Amino acid sequence: MKDSISRPIARLDAALKLSGKAKYIADYQFENLLYARTIRSSEACAKILNLVIPPLPLGYFLVNKEDISGLNRMKTVISDHPIFAEDEVSYIGQPIMLLVGPDRERLWELAQKVEIDYQPMDGIFTLEDSEANDHAFTEYQISKGDADKAFAEAAEIISESYRTGSQEHVYLEPNGIAAEYKEGQIFVYGSMQCPFYAEGALELCLGWDKSKIRVIQTTTGGAFGGKEEFPSLTACHVALAAIKSAHPVMMIYDRDEDIIVSTKRHPSLVRLKAALDSRGNISALDIDLLYDAGAYSGLSPVVLQRGIFNCTGVYNIPNLKARGRNMKTNTVPSGAYRGFGAPQSIFAIEMLLQQIAESHGFDPLEYKMRHILKKGDKSSTNGTIRDEVLLPEIVNKLVSLTNYHEKYRNNKPFHGIGISLFLHGCGFTGAGESLIQGKVILRKNGDLVRILVSSVEMGQGADSI
Repeated sequence: MKDSISRPIARLDAALKLSGKAKYIADYQFENLLYARTIRSSEACAKILNLVIPPLPLGYFLVNKEDISGLNRMKTVISDHPIFAEDEVSYIGQPIMLLVGPDRERLWELAQKVEIDYQPMDGIFTLEDSEANDHAFTEYQISKGDADKAFAEAAEIISESYRTGSQEHVYLEPNGIAAEYKEGQIFVYGSMQCPFYAEGALELCLGWDKSKIRVIQTTTGGAFGGKEEFPSLTACHVALAAIKSAHPVMMIYDRDEDIIVSTKRHPSLVRLKAALDSRGNISALDIDLLYDAGAYSGLSPVVLQRGIFNCTGVYNIPNLKARGRNMKTNTVPSGAYRGFGAPQSIFAIEMLLQQIAESHGFDPLEYKMRHILKKGDKSSTNGTIRDEVLLPEIVNKLVSLTNYHEKYRNNKPFHGIGISLFLHGCGFTGAGESLIQGKVILRKNGDLVRILVSSVEMGQGADSI
């Protein structure tokens, strides 16, 4: 088995991608194709008072909220993001309407002539302001042991706070979607991670039965979470335009537009209070996580869940109180990003242990290893660790391979080394598995078994597994 796992294989998609023959969404050809351009808000928080549309040439038209036959909301975990803005806008770049026509350059010129009158309102732009105004979308709390007792008996109490910022995915291929309406069905093609998300969003937006909706993932040039729920919004836009025009419609984002309006990793503020015993070991933690969800909640509840579940990292903290909140700000909505909420809280716990060790004269790695989870310990959510944890063996191997201790103590400017420890759960939070109800099809032909699953290829090699 080891030889089979270790032996390299040729990726099935490698030749197509290396030769330039792979067909991305921008390579698709449609007869009588039209293009779409989004008219977006230039205000972060404002009422829309008036819209002035320039005279549109023959063959050009607009698509807005009035063209939605279903619900003007993008379906996701919390379906609160309008497909098109209604009476107000809540972040810069929020979609208000589309201009559609046969020439991209002409669309850009027409878009510059659209005039929108706003009545600006006071927005909220920081986690602290959102907290002060009690603008939390969601809140979760977990506990373990008796944290209050541990703090009352502590030899020392240390408080620290850590921040992480917004982060762009920078996938090689920008977002792009095409749609065509034929024989009473809508066909949507695009660069995406979750075609079933898009299908559900189209079902809600159009008010159609899903038997009339087909979503086809095209070759996807990277995603990293940035093409999880965001393509659902674009899919609804382009599908509405295709239905209204009875023409195929395509929208490929420019890189600058993609960066400005697509979802990002949640910025965070994590406050930690640690109770130390007489030996300097952590006996309890009190953790408060604030995640910046942006203007709409969307996927943020499940991102926060993973963040709070991972707030103690790989460490056995016997007593814990943790509170997590998603805060509303008038910024681009945050969404999925690799690690899905855990990197923010893991960064905070790693920094806390590093700083405690350094301030107390302990070797940081040795101090971390004092606290690691072992078989039989309880996780932050009181789950029992059932298997052997091989972290000591892994760390010892790393120390040996890197000459860690010598490099750590060399005190040379710009020459150093650090080791961060982390864990990652591959399952869904909450009742995700039961809600999703994924299907696997097995087909056996002699000694060959074929497994059919709905996993998408987005650069990670799923086509070759």
